[in-house]
Amino acid sequence: MLENPELIIEAALFISGRPLSDEELARIAKIPAEHVSELVESLKSYYEGRSITIEKRPSGWYMTVRPEFQEIVGRLAPKPELSRAELKTLAVLLERGGMFLSDLAKIRGSSAYRHVRRLRKEGLIGVRRKDGKMYAWATRLARNFFEVQPPS
Repeated sequence: MLENPELIIEAALFISGRPLSDEELARIAKIPAEHVSELVESLKSYYEGRSITIEKRPSGWYMTVRPEFQEIVGRLAPKPELSRAELKTLAVLLERGGMFLSDLAKIRGSSAYRHVRRLRKEGLIGVRRKDGKMYAWATRLARNFFEVQPPS
């Protein structure tokens, strides 16, 4: 049983508290990375109709509570251990809904770029190219986690 890659992947997703890439899961389960998606899809089917789900995020696979249960049990989740500065950077993005990284750096200083890397890794912000520049926004996960409504 301890050598069952699907169970190892399930345990890794459960305990990590962060998205895990195919490569990370493959290394942990000691399988080729091309087999990870198939095993995760099997787990997703197993959790269908339950309170837990597995999502594909930009930084990897993430096990989480379905949105309809978030309001009921969400406050029980531990807060990520972000620095005060990282939280302030996230607060700017939550307040504004999104902005170019260059504008964020003007507000928060050049360390905002480092904060963005960490917040993105945690799945709290998204980043993409827009009009030739990098644009960042707070994800639904961050808004739900901090109980903030999207800006109108």
